[in-house]
Amino acid sequence: MHALLAILIVVLLVGIATGLVLQHVLYSRLSTEHPKALEILAESSAGILAFPRYLWRRQYLGLGDGPFTRRADSLRRYWKACFLFFLLVVVALMVAVSIER
Repeated sequence: MHALLAILIVVLLVGIATGLVLQHVLYSRLSTEHPKALEILAESSAGILAFPRYLWRRQYLGLGDGPFTRRADSLRRYWKACFLFFLLVVVALMVAVSIER
């Protein structure tokens, strides 16, 4: 059971790292193709969380850029899947701890 938990945690960490890379790629695309939207984000009071908030609130829909919208929606789904996988890891860890007692 410990090996399975270790594998789940490693998969979760790799998934999070992949998500951060995908988010950086999307941010780079926003900066090159829609600099005005990036300026608005830079002026936001949200600071470092401005771009994730931009994604979660789907504010990118106002850009009218179909490919960017598809990529942003895919990234949102990816982060939701990572969160669900995180919950699975937490539940598996709780079950493992309760079985050992």
